[in-house]
Amino acid sequence: GTDIWYGGAKCEAMLASSEWNSTDTTSFKGLCTRLRQFKARGLPSMRVLSHEKLRELKRIPRSSENHQEDALAAVECCGEDQAGDPLALIFFFSHRWRRPNWCEGLRKDVPWGSAERKEAQVRDMPVGDPDDAAHDKARALIEFGDWFQTHRMSNPDIAKYFPRSVPYDYNVKVFFWIDWCCTNQDAPGPDMAALPAYVGACKLMLAEWTEEYSGRAWCQVELLMGYGFMSGGDNVLAIAPGFQNRNQGVLSLNTATLPDPSAGALSNPSDMDVIRALKAVAERSTSFTCGRACAHQCSCDRGPFFWVMYNVACCCQWCGIMACQQARTVRAGASTLKLLSPGFSAQYQATQNTMA
Repeated sequence: GTDIWYGGAKCEAMLASSEWNSTDTTSFKGLCTRLRQFKARGLPSMRVLSHEKLRELKRIPRSSENHQEDALAAVECCGEDQAGDPLALIFFFSHRWRRPNWCEGLRKDVPWGSAERKEAQVRDMPVGDPDDAAHDKARALIEFGDWFQTHRMSNPDIAKYFPRSVPYDYNVKVFFWIDWCCTNQDAPGPDMAALPAYVGACKLMLAEWTEEYSGRAWCQVELLMGYGFMSGGDNVLAIAPGFQNRNQGVLSLNTATLPDPSAGALSNPSDMDVIRALKAVAERSTSFTCGRACAHQCSCDRGPFFWVMYNVACCCQWCGIMACQQARTVRAGASTLKLLSPGFSAQYQATQNTMA
């Protein structure tokens, strides 16, 4: 609707602004500056759900329950470590809804265009549920949060693939951006317009990866926006449904081509106009051009020590080589994603097979 298109123009202007691109989510100061810009630009403030709250509820709550919290307030409350990194670590959770047509009030699925769907709308009954009746997805997210908190300081693969994204501090708190609870489900237009910026304010992309997920347009456009606007968006943490924390010690690496969401599947075909608009915003991203990367390092918001390290000790960022290594261009159907899944080493698996 009008809210999406009008808000989308404001969001894209913010993403292209020097105020946005001179900051970075890897620093506390930069993340707070980005989060303050939502209100200043007339966009809905970003909201997040804490891992602690998810553990307490044991389910993914709907936005109308108000278990989410303001992202800026959460980041400021958690504070920063000695290196200037934020102690609040926000994951963007990309997933396929388990029951997109489920109406709890009618206790059945109500497909788009059906008489039952119209009845639910007339009676103001919410439709949709991202999880199954047993809350298996919520349980997997809780387990992942436990695994991540255990391994984020000891797993060399996390340091390897996310060198600037994960603080080395015991006081880090994990938060999730989840559409069901962090987007106003009763009036989603303004939040959908700001979606690319919500992605850009997150540290890491987490996906519940299945064969069906990889073919869905909404999932694909979230990956596309992550690649275009998130500092670590070219590396995706991928977990399978029913993930359990079994103290997996490595991240297994696979690759996938960044999909074209305009060819993806949709439950509601009328969403395709929004998908195409979000795809176009992502493809116009200039967040990770070589020039942006170089300018960001030259005006490092972590303080004078890091400025000297990047621009003096590293000989003007190795004459631009560092910036070029960080640069990436969004090309749907061509760019490559790294998929990183918690797993076990070959040596560990061989030991287990021998014991069996």
